[in-house]
Amino acid sequence: MIESLADAKLDVLIDASAKQWNHHLIDGIFVPKEAELIKNIPLSRMEGADAAAKERLEEFVSVQPTPWIHPPRTRDRWRPPPSDLVKINFDGVFAKEHKFGIGVVVREDQGSV
Repeated sequence: MIESLADAKLDVLIDASAKQWNHHLIDGIFVPKEAELIKNIPLSRMEGADAAAKERLEEFVSVQPTPWIHPPRTRDRWRPPPSDLVKINFDGVFAKEHKFGIGVVVREDQGSV
């Protein structure tokens, strides 16, 4: 577990046994665009991280604002409505290709659809 990136070293982002980036950890610390940039920095297959990759990442991290650590995602539980009402949950999506989708669920207080 990383308490703070302020004193962290590059090695914490590398899975030493696999000699590759720790994708799960990187994805949890950095925003997606930055995580992809980091994961695309090649690492040497020899012992330790490639010096050039290490230097580039340390430079990248040094110019970043205070690191953002994503909070863990929580799953909201469905709560039933009062017995004299129904609950309507919906969601939708629009795509650039002029396509869209929508989902709707109507439930009563016992959870029946």
